[in-house]
Amino acid sequence: MAKVLCMFKDCRQEALYGCTKCAFHKRRKKCSYEGCQNQVYARGLCVRHGGKKPCAFENCTNSVSGGDYCPEHGGLVTKRFCCVEGCKKQAHARKRCVRHGGGRICASYGCGHHARLGGFCLAHTEHASTKQNEETSMELEQVAEFLHTVDEPLLEYLHDISVKQPWAPATMQ
Repeated sequence: MAKVLCMFKDCRQEALYGCTKCAFHKRRKKCSYEGCQNQVYARGLCVRHGGKKPCAFENCTNSVSGGDYCPEHGGLVTKRFCCVEGCKKQAHARKRCVRHGGGRICASYGCGHHARLGGFCLAHTEHASTKQNEETSMELEQVAEFLHTVDEPLLEYLHDISVKQPWAPATMQ
């Protein structure tokens, strides 16, 4: 049996059984414009066909971005740009792009590279996750050692209150 793809434009997910939409799009509506396969943005239409208000500037076909105008004609711009004169890149920390000092530095001691994932550079990301796994396994070993020192009736009581019936009061024997 051939796979049926979701009806929405550029969606490559398989459609649900007996439906023309995938699990992600199953509650979304299709644009009411004839032949359009985009999902609705507002008023039964996608952005392209009038679901989003057009710019009020004469002969402009862009969509508004805060107020009545697109970013090109004075509408709200959500991206902030680097404060260094002549730089057109997007700002990160301290109102600067990464090139001009706006990026974060790796949290590993003595490393000067830019942080990419979880506060670490690519070289130290794997090291950090390995160290965290070691700490977690040590904690689990300590818990296991503790549980071996606890007497059996107490373990049964803890099991009763946490697994069997957490809503009912447990009684000790």
